[in-house]
Amino acid sequence: MRAFFQNLIMYFDETDANEWKLQDAFDEYYKSTNGSIERALECIKKDLQSFKKRPNMLSFAKTKAERLVTNWNKTRKKLAEYAPCSSTQDQVTESVSQNLIENNITNNDNARTSQVYRAMTVKKNTSAPGQTEVLAASIINNITNNNQSSTTQVYNTLTGKKRKTKERKEENFPNYQDQIKEWKIDDQDIGKAFQDYQISMAKEALSREFQVETDTHAILALTNILLIKHGQNDSTFDSHFTPNMMILVEESVQQKFDIIVVDSVSKLKKRNYVDMDSHVKAELENVIKSMLRKENSTKQTTKKINNLTTNESTHTPDDMLLLGVRNLIESIPLVKTKETVRESNLSCSYVHSVLNPLFTCPETNKFLVWSNIQMLPENSMQPDFVVNNLVRSRYSGPCVVGDIKGCDRQDDAYDCLVDLIRVGMMSVDSINKNEYDGVVGVHVVGMQLTFYITTLMANGLYVMLEICSIALPRDSTEIRSYVANMEDLLQVVQYYGSCTECVDPEWLRDNKKAVVHESLFLDLISCGKNKKRSCPIVLNH
Repeated sequence: MRAFFQNLIMYFDETDANEWKLQDAFDEYYKSTNGSIERALECIKKDLQSFKKRPNMLSFAKTKAERLVTNWNKTRKKLAEYAPCSSTQDQVTESVSQNLIENNITNNDNARTSQVYRAMTVKKNTSAPGQTEVLAASIINNITNNNQSSTTQVYNTLTGKKRKTKERKEENFPNYQDQIKEWKIDDQDIGKAFQDYQISMAKEALSREFQVETDTHAILALTNILLIKHGQNDSTFDSHFTPNMMILVEESVQQKFDIIVVDSVSKLKKRNYVDMDSHVKAELENVIKSMLRKENSTKQTTKKINNLTTNESTHTPDDMLLLGVRNLIESIPLVKTKETVRESNLSCSYVHSVLNPLFTCPETNKFLVWSNIQMLPENSMQPDFVVNNLVRSRYSGPCVVGDIKGCDRQDDAYDCLVDLIRVGMMSVDSINKNEYDGVVGVHVVGMQLTFYITTLMANGLYVMLEICSIALPRDSTEIRSYVANMEDLLQVVQYYGSCTECVDPEWLRDNKKAVVHESLFLDLISCGKNKKRSCPIVLNH
């Protein structure tokens, strides 16, 4: 029984507190209890009580859970409204469900399936057995008369499943045919290729369900974002873009942010950032060896690492990497552990340790902020963390956005890729509203950190380029492996330094395009999960 309750708690753990929906919660618990309303309500209450007592939870989430428990009578009454009231209603529900599915009926956005539920809450004595078919037919007729929506949800109380029927309309999508994207590099028409890809994907979206696991590039393309992850593309993407095109796009972005520069005489391209000082890195490795041999304590080790930093007034890139290692040593276990690193622990002990030295600088008024609130005006999406500029005592829009999934959820490709898509969309939104040259995106899946730069490169064409990907050490026994690869983060520092300095604000205003409406985005990603779907994107190693 204890294991049973632990399984039920997943809804509140896996769903952001801002996105809790009592109907969705009731549906999950109702299915898990084999249709027992009382057991479902009891389990919801117990799990909410357990959730609000758990440590390392955001105060906002705890407060919301506590409010639901404190006002339990009201919560219970609301939950009970989603429950079928009798066996007669079950028959009506099944009849309606089957007819809706067979006839592919869609309902009006304002009516939705609440019409069905309200009709099913008619008292038992008003629906004699002989009236079941009549009531079902009446409900179907009411819905058919409002057949204007793109989505229908039907709840089947016998199977405990929701069935969605989609009928997307062409007018729901932007007119990609009119969005000319003029961007040529060495006779390669990148803009035309991207426009053709958008048009092709918009047509496909009218005829089939998009799957987040397999159609990530397509979903982002419909929001005007070209995702560049070398070797991690689907076949449709590869049919529109050649490998040479992707290399040219990557180099163009790198030149924009001075990651590579072109020699004026030889015309050769060369790197514009340096590796970590070899002497400092060698000293760091020796310090870590001494700690692992137990010759030095963690306090002695961190003190020696501090001594390796420079005396500059602000941190140099090498200092940032050194402080990240110091923070990790102070925060993670010295010995191997079998414990699962969940999102709260991953955020506080691991991710913050590495990212805070990279992004926070009080002298330049930039701060890494962990947040559970809306960060962008008129955008209900909320990242797990952002980096904000403090301007005249108030935070401006984020120049870094990030989302995290703990090790317990790293195999959920659907949720992880939805996070990636959200990072891209929030980056574009911040570029548009704050007139940034670029926004750094951070996608954390388990112990894997992947960094992106998103920037406007042509009229309505944003590139989301993967900068690097690095594995965090689970414990101090893996710290040497992290140190060997952490120089990749120097590219992130280089991009980050140029993000908020818009070189040509007027050009940005003339060429920016808003991301698609959130309702269309939610529609595109609403297809269910399936762990067996092939996914071209590598989320963790």
